[in-house]
Amino acid sequence: MRQGLNFTLSLFATGLALPVFSVPALAQSLGVNYISDIGGQAEVNGNRAYVGDFVRGTDELRVRSGGNVGIVCNNETRERQFPAGTYTVGDYCTESSSLRTGRRRPSREVNGTVPYVISPRETALLPGTVPTLSWNPVAGAQTYQVQVYANPTQPLWTEEVSGTSVAYDGPPLEPGVRYLIEVSSDTGLSSNALGAAVGFRLLLSSEAEPILVEAEALRAAELNEDATAIALALLYSNSPPPTGPNPLTLTQAAIDMLEDRIEAGTDNALIYVLQGDLYLSIGLTPEAQTLYRQGLALATESGQLQGQAGAWDGLALLAQARVDIETAIAQTQEALALYDVLGDSEQVAVLAERLDFLESQR
Repeated sequence: MRQGLNFTLSLFATGLALPVFSVPALAQSLGVNYISDIGGQAEVNGNRAYVGDFVRGTDELRVRSGGNVGIVCNNETRERQFPAGTYTVGDYCTESSSLRTGRRRPSREVNGTVPYVISPRETALLPGTVPTLSWNPVAGAQTYQVQVYANPTQPLWTEEVSGTSVAYDGPPLEPGVRYLIEVSSDTGLSSNALGAAVGFRLLLSSEAEPILVEAEALRAAELNEDATAIALALLYSNSPPPTGPNPLTLTQAAIDMLEDRIEAGTDNALIYVLQGDLYLSIGLTPEAQTLYRQGLALATESGQLQGQAGAWDGLALLAQARVDIETAIAQTQEALALYDVLGDSEQVAVLAERLDFLESQR
């Protein structure tokens, strides 16, 4: 499902050494503490711990004899090490939320009968990015017309192709401008049939610089590959800090980071669930459902409770978006029960409130 974006990152490409301590850590905006490495056996609140698990200040971490656990706190980029012993996370990390990015609201279903835009979709892009546009194929279509607009009345670029992706090669894209995409099939269907057009914008250099510095600091921390992907996905999906009525974060960059791990064959269910969250946040509900189901299967096989809970939660939101109330109730109950076992009172309260609403819709 990876949709290519050609990144031209001048700071990285030139090999310039970035001043990793000159900018306050953007990790503060992520709002989560997470386990970045586990050697031996460890538990959180009596449940087996996994790389990627979010931990809150009230959680008890127990590291078994001979083991070692790494945690990245929400206000730092370095990895704190915890040898054998019992710890309260809040003694070392500031309090944080257990809620993941992307869980803002149920997304309405996209319609697979039209060529809906997959990438770049409601995302910011780093300066110098040359986007590859991609969309859903529709039955019977032989060709597609792709248009990029800088204003709603005059297309900046038009291309006709027979496939379902094309690299943008039109006039230079300007940072700070919101661009919209429309894809039309030769069968008379348009991506805009789903409502408001979707699109992207390139960040200004001033917006991108602190993000690149933070990304380099996270890479320099030399976490394991899954933890690095999670860290960067959280950074990108929350950057730049939301402003204005319709903010765009680096969602596509976050998706690409997690997709790299999926393509590499990771069995960490939380990678799949986080990817599902990102697809949900930009309205790609079929893609989100696929990732949640894959994540649920992996988490069930391994006993990864946070992965199971997150997958059920995401599937419940998708069922709610379809107005499949009974399924949404059953899946929300599955998620709530697991979060209760995990001792996550914040998620339990959120899901209990959602259950009350769903039951009122019966």
